[in-house]
Amino acid sequence: MKVLKQLLDELKHPSETMFVGVGNILKGDDGVGSFVLKKLIDTYGEELPNGAKLLDAGIGLENALGKIINSRPRAVVFVDAVGPQQTVPYDIVVLSQQEVLDNTFSTHNISLATVIKYLSLRLQEEFGVNPEFFIVGIKSLKIGFAECMSEEVLERAEEVSQEIARWAEERTKRCTNSE
Repeated sequence: MKVLKQLLDELKHPSETMFVGVGNILKGDDGVGSFVLKKLIDTYGEELPNGAKLLDAGIGLENALGKIINSRPRAVVFVDAVGPQQTVPYDIVVLSQQEVLDNTFSTHNISLATVIKYLSLRLQEEFGVNPEFFIVGIKSLKIGFAECMSEEVLERAEEVSQEIARWAEERTKRCTNSE
């Protein structure tokens, strides 16, 4: 959780940040990214109090690319399950853009590495924006079809959504108090 808090605290432009949930809720732990974003969206709508945008792409990440591009984010934080090569079971990890590009793990139709390359190119060409990309990943083991999400991953998902909410509320108070 410490790595997530550190990432959030280092995001320079909260109102120009977009959180994107990725995953298939019908495949057990693979749906964790979508679960986290649905939880945040149910509470805040499509925007956190500090202006950060929320998007649940689910299994249709390629269908959400236009929405991401049109928001012109300076930072995109994907929330997703990560595979067995990452850390210890059920751990929360933060991967930088370079770490994502260096790995090809994916349970999706289109890899996050491909999505990041595409978004980088389009945002730079169309708007002169050069965003940072990160993955907040929860190491998941159960990704079989029609499986339920494991209790351990549900607990981590709750922690991630609470930490993002805390960050948004805290950043909002800071901005309000400094005016």
